[in-house]
Amino acid sequence: MEIVAHRGASGTHPENTLAAFTRASSLGVKWVETDVTLLGDGVLLVHHDARLGRVVAGTARVADVTYPEVADLDAGSWFSTEFADQRLLTLPALLAWQATTGVGLNIEVKIHDQDHNAILASLTAALNTREAKACPILISSFDAEFLRLVAEDLPQVPRAFCSYHLPSDWQARVEACGAEAVHLNILYAKPAQIAAIHEAGLRVALFTINTEAAMARANAWRVAWVMSDYPEMFLGKKN
Repeated sequence: MEIVAHRGASGTHPENTLAAFTRASSLGVKWVETDVTLLGDGVLLVHHDARLGRVVAGTARVADVTYPEVADLDAGSWFSTEFADQRLLTLPALLAWQATTGVGLNIEVKIHDQDHNAILASLTAALNTREAKACPILISSFDAEFLRLVAEDLPQVPRAFCSYHLPSDWQARVEACGAEAVHLNILYAKPAQIAAIHEAGLRVALFTINTEAAMARANAWRVAWVMSDYPEMFLGKKN
Protein backbone atom coordinates (compact mmCIF):
# COMPACT_ATOMS: atom_id res chain seq x y z
CA MET A 1 0.00 0.00 0.00
CA GLU A 2 1.32 3.42 -0.99
CA ILE A 3 1.00 6.30 1.47
CA VAL A 4 0.28 9.50 -0.45
CA ALA A 5 0.64 12.92 1.18
CA HIS A 6 -2.70 14.68 0.64
CA ARG A 7 -2.03 18.24 -0.54
CA GLY A 8 1.44 17.63 0.83
CA ALA A 9 1.88 17.09 4.55
CA SER A 10 -1.21 19.22 5.05
CA GLY A 11 -1.97 18.14 8.60
CA THR A 12 1.13 19.92 9.89
CA HIS A 13 1.78 22.46 7.11
CA PRO A 14 -0.44 24.74 5.00
CA GLU A 15 -1.93 22.70 2.18
CA ASN A 16 -0.60 22.85 -1.37
CA THR A 17 2.40 24.99 -0.43
CA LEU A 18 6.08 24.41 -0.94
CA ALA A 19 6.40 23.92 2.82
CA ALA A 20 3.83 21.10 2.77
CA PHE A 21 5.39 19.39 -0.23
CA THR A 22 8.92 19.71 1.11
CA ARG A 23 7.87 18.29 4.46
CA ALA A 24 6.21 15.34 2.69
CA SER A 25 9.37 14.68 0.73
CA SER A 26 11.47 14.79 3.88
CA LEU A 27 9.23 12.13 5.42
CA GLY A 28 10.10 9.80 2.57
CA VAL A 29 6.78 9.64 0.73
CA LYS A 30 6.99 8.55 -2.89
CA TRP A 31 3.85 10.45 -3.96
CA VAL A 32 2.01 13.63 -3.07
CA GLU A 33 -1.49 14.59 -4.13
CA THR A 34 -2.26 18.15 -5.12
CA ASP A 35 -4.96 20.23 -6.81
CA VAL A 36 -4.74 22.57 -9.78
CA THR A 37 -7.28 25.04 -11.11
CA LEU A 38 -7.17 27.46 -14.03
CA LEU A 39 -6.66 31.18 -13.52
CA GLY A 40 -8.11 33.79 -15.82
CA ASP A 41 -4.80 34.22 -17.66
CA GLY A 42 -4.47 30.51 -18.45
CA VAL A 43 -2.02 29.70 -15.66
CA LEU A 44 -2.68 26.51 -13.69
CA LEU A 45 -2.60 27.38 -10.00
CA VAL A 46 -1.89 24.83 -7.27
CA HIS A 47 -5.09 25.57 -5.36
CA HIS A 48 -8.13 23.56 -4.32
CA ASP A 49 -11.05 25.98 -4.17
CA ALA A 50 -13.10 27.74 -6.81
CA ARG A 51 -12.71 31.03 -4.93
CA LEU A 52 -10.09 32.84 -2.94
CA GLY A 53 -10.74 33.37 0.75
CA ARG A 54 -10.01 30.15 2.62
CA VAL A 55 -6.21 29.90 2.33
CA VAL A 56 -5.48 33.36 0.89
CA ALA A 57 -7.20 36.73 1.24
CA GLY A 58 -9.91 37.70 -1.20
CA THR A 59 -13.34 36.69 -2.43
CA ALA A 60 -12.90 36.52 -6.22
CA ARG A 61 -13.39 33.43 -8.30
CA VAL A 62 -10.04 31.91 -9.21
CA ALA A 63 -11.14 31.93 -12.85
CA ASP A 64 -11.50 35.73 -12.71
CA VAL A 65 -7.98 36.62 -11.50
CA THR A 66 -4.51 36.41 -13.02
CA TYR A 67 -1.36 35.01 -11.51
CA PRO A 68 0.26 38.45 -10.94
CA GLU A 69 -2.82 39.34 -8.87
CA VAL A 70 -2.37 36.37 -6.52
CA ALA A 71 1.38 35.72 -6.66
CA ASP A 72 2.19 37.74 -3.54
CA LEU A 73 -0.74 36.62 -1.40
CA ASP A 74 0.12 35.03 1.95
CA ALA A 75 -0.88 31.35 1.66
CA GLY A 76 0.42 30.21 5.03
CA SER A 77 -0.69 32.49 7.87
CA TRP A 78 -4.21 31.01 7.88
CA PHE A 79 -2.54 27.84 9.17
CA SER A 80 0.12 29.41 11.40
CA THR A 81 2.12 32.63 11.45
CA GLU A 82 5.17 30.38 11.17
CA PHE A 83 4.27 29.95 7.49
CA ALA A 84 3.61 33.57 6.58
CA ASP A 85 6.26 33.36 3.85
CA GLN A 86 4.38 30.74 1.83
CA ARG A 87 2.93 31.75 -1.52
CA LEU A 88 0.64 30.10 -4.07
CA LEU A 89 2.45 27.92 -6.57
CA THR A 90 1.88 27.46 -10.28
CA LEU A 91 1.92 23.99 -11.76
CA PRO A 92 5.21 24.67 -13.61
CA ALA A 93 6.78 25.73 -10.29
CA LEU A 94 5.60 22.51 -8.66
CA LEU A 95 6.95 20.48 -11.57
CA ALA A 96 10.31 22.21 -11.07
CA TRP A 97 10.19 21.14 -7.41
CA GLN A 98 9.43 17.60 -8.53
CA ALA A 99 12.51 17.64 -10.74
CA THR A 100 14.69 18.22 -7.66
CA THR A 101 13.01 15.56 -5.49
CA GLY A 102 11.72 12.85 -7.82
CA VAL A 103 8.48 12.64 -5.82
CA GLY A 104 5.49 11.47 -7.85
CA LEU A 105 2.64 13.94 -8.37
CA ASN A 106 -1.01 12.96 -8.35
CA ILE A 107 -2.40 16.11 -9.97
CA GLU A 108 -6.13 16.41 -9.35
CA VAL A 109 -7.57 18.82 -11.89
CA LYS A 110 -10.43 20.90 -10.54
CA ILE A 111 -13.07 21.89 -13.11
CA HIS A 112 -14.83 24.90 -11.61
CA ASP A 113 -17.35 25.49 -14.42
CA GLN A 114 -14.45 26.20 -16.75
CA ASP A 115 -13.70 25.26 -20.32
CA HIS A 116 -12.22 21.78 -20.57
CA ASN A 117 -10.10 22.61 -23.59
CA ALA A 118 -8.55 25.69 -21.98
CA ILE A 119 -7.54 23.68 -18.92
CA LEU A 120 -6.23 20.87 -21.08
CA ALA A 121 -4.13 23.24 -23.18
CA SER A 122 -2.40 24.62 -20.08
CA LEU A 123 -1.94 21.17 -18.58
CA THR A 124 -0.48 19.76 -21.79
CA ALA A 125 1.91 22.68 -22.17
CA ALA A 126 3.13 22.34 -18.59
CA LEU A 127 3.71 18.60 -18.81
CA ASN A 128 5.29 18.67 -22.25
CA THR A 129 7.83 21.32 -21.24
CA ARG A 130 8.73 20.04 -17.77
CA GLU A 131 12.35 19.33 -17.08
CA ALA A 132 12.10 15.89 -15.49
CA LYS A 133 9.81 13.98 -17.83
CA ALA A 134 10.79 10.66 -16.24
CA CYS A 135 9.31 11.67 -12.87
CA PRO A 136 5.95 9.96 -12.26
CA ILE A 137 2.72 11.85 -12.91
CA LEU A 138 -0.89 10.81 -12.43
CA ILE A 139 -3.81 12.99 -13.59
CA SER A 140 -7.00 12.59 -11.59
CA SER A 141 -10.36 14.34 -11.72
CA PHE A 142 -14.00 14.02 -10.71
CA ASP A 143 -14.82 14.94 -14.33
CA ALA A 144 -14.66 11.84 -16.52
CA GLU A 145 -15.14 13.85 -19.72
CA PHE A 146 -12.07 15.90 -18.94
CA LEU A 147 -10.11 12.70 -18.33
CA ARG A 148 -11.24 11.45 -21.73
CA LEU A 149 -9.74 14.56 -23.33
CA VAL A 150 -6.53 14.02 -21.35
CA ALA A 151 -6.38 10.51 -22.77
CA GLU A 152 -6.46 11.96 -26.28
CA ASP A 153 -3.82 14.65 -25.72
CA LEU A 154 -1.62 12.93 -23.14
CA PRO A 155 -2.19 9.19 -23.66
CA GLN A 156 1.10 8.33 -21.97
CA VAL A 157 0.03 9.90 -18.66
CA PRO A 158 -1.93 7.58 -16.31
CA ARG A 159 -5.38 8.74 -15.22
CA ALA A 160 -7.69 8.16 -12.25
CA PHE A 161 -11.40 8.85 -11.84
CA CYS A 162 -12.39 10.41 -8.50
CA SER A 163 -15.76 10.07 -6.81
CA TYR A 164 -17.46 10.77 -3.50
CA HIS A 165 -20.58 8.70 -4.21
CA LEU A 166 -19.64 6.17 -6.86
CA PRO A 167 -22.17 6.45 -9.73
CA SER A 168 -23.90 3.34 -11.02
CA ASP A 169 -22.27 3.82 -14.43
CA TRP A 170 -18.77 4.18 -12.99
CA GLN A 171 -17.33 1.39 -15.12
CA ALA A 172 -18.52 2.98 -18.36
CA ARG A 173 -17.04 6.32 -17.32
CA VAL A 174 -13.73 4.73 -16.39
CA GLU A 175 -13.53 2.78 -19.63
CA ALA A 176 -14.38 5.88 -21.68
CA CYS A 177 -11.45 7.82 -20.24
CA GLY A 178 -9.05 4.89 -19.99
CA ALA A 179 -8.45 5.40 -16.28
CA GLU A 180 -6.37 2.84 -14.45
CA ALA A 181 -7.66 3.70 -10.98
CA VAL A 182 -10.67 4.91 -9.02
CA HIS A 183 -10.18 7.27 -6.07
CA LEU A 184 -12.93 7.09 -3.45
CA ASN A 185 -13.83 8.97 -0.29
CA ILE A 186 -13.39 6.66 2.71
CA LEU A 187 -16.61 8.05 4.24
CA TYR A 188 -18.79 6.75 1.41
CA ALA A 189 -16.85 3.83 -0.05
CA LYS A 190 -18.48 0.41 0.28
CA PRO A 191 -16.70 -2.95 0.31
CA ALA A 192 -18.80 -4.26 -2.58
CA GLN A 193 -17.84 -1.27 -4.71
CA ILE A 194 -14.17 -1.76 -3.99
CA ALA A 195 -14.45 -5.44 -4.79
CA ALA A 196 -16.11 -4.62 -8.12
CA ILE A 197 -13.39 -2.11 -9.00
CA HIS A 198 -10.71 -4.67 -8.18
CA GLU A 199 -12.58 -7.25 -10.26
CA ALA A 200 -12.42 -4.84 -13.19
CA GLY A 201 -8.63 -4.84 -12.86
CA LEU A 202 -8.38 -1.30 -11.53
CA ARG A 203 -6.47 0.15 -8.61
CA VAL A 204 -8.36 1.73 -5.71
CA ALA A 205 -7.17 4.74 -3.71
CA LEU A 206 -8.97 6.10 -0.65
CA PHE A 207 -9.04 9.66 0.67
CA THR A 208 -8.65 11.04 3.28
CA ILE A 209 -7.14 8.58 5.80
CA ASN A 210 -6.30 10.41 9.02
CA THR A 211 -7.06 7.89 11.76
CA GLU A 212 -5.90 4.40 12.69
CA ALA A 213 -9.50 3.19 12.32
CA ALA A 214 -9.71 4.48 8.76
CA MET A 215 -6.37 2.88 7.95
CA ALA A 216 -7.60 -0.43 9.34
CA ARG A 217 -10.56 -0.31 6.94
CA ALA A 218 -8.25 0.53 4.03
CA ASN A 219 -6.01 -2.40 4.93
CA ALA A 220 -9.00 -4.75 5.19
CA TRP A 221 -10.16 -3.67 1.75
CA ARG A 222 -6.64 -4.15 0.36
CA VAL A 223 -6.53 -0.87 -1.53
CA ALA A 224 -3.41 0.17 -3.39
CA TRP A 225 -3.14 3.79 -2.18
CA VAL A 226 -4.29 5.86 0.74
CA MET A 227 -4.11 9.65 0.86
CA SER A 228 -3.46 11.22 4.23
CA ASP A 229 -2.96 14.69 5.65
CA TYR A 230 -0.66 13.01 8.19
CA PRO A 231 1.53 10.60 6.20
CA GLU A 232 3.95 10.40 9.12
CA MET A 233 1.26 8.49 11.06
CA PHE A 234 1.40 5.58 8.65
CA LEU A 235 4.80 5.49 6.99
CA GLY A 236 6.59 2.37 8.18
CA LYS A 237 3.29 0.82 9.32
CA LYS A 238 1.81 0.04 5.93
CA ASN A 239 1.07 -3.58 5.05
